[in-house]
Amino acid sequence: AYDREVGELSGKEQRAGFTAAFNGVLVEGFEVAVVVVTIGAGAAVSLYAAAIGALAAIALVGGAAAVLRHPLARIPQNALKTVVGVLIVSFGTLWLGEGVGIRWPFGDAALLMLVAIYAAIVTLLAGAWRTPASG
Repeated sequence: AYDREVGELSGKEQRAGFTAAFNGVLVEGFEVAVVVVTIGAGAAVSLYAAAIGALAAIALVGGAAAVLRHPLARIPQNALKTVVGVLIVSFGTLWLGEGVGIRWPFGDAALLMLVAIYAAIVTLLAGAWRTPASG
């Protein structure tokens, strides 16, 4: 169904989708750069270390994307989105909890517990909402 829908899109619609996705990634990357530079701006040595760390991260992520592009393309898109969503919500919950003063059991290892809980919830809800295949 996904391939059929994409096939029906005009070139203009595909360019608009690519542009929206690219801009989203660009904004997120800029946000990370601002955070890194802001945190590192406390001292000249910290700023230098932050800049080196940011450049290393760009090189590492770019290299990983180049190497893993084809294997990742074989993963079903919805499964990849689900995993990324579970990770984002898990990290967000952990950091929000720390921000409001929650002392997590097992410290940062509580992240694994949160990932397991959210993955279980998503799995149960996906099973409950799944419609029977027609045909």
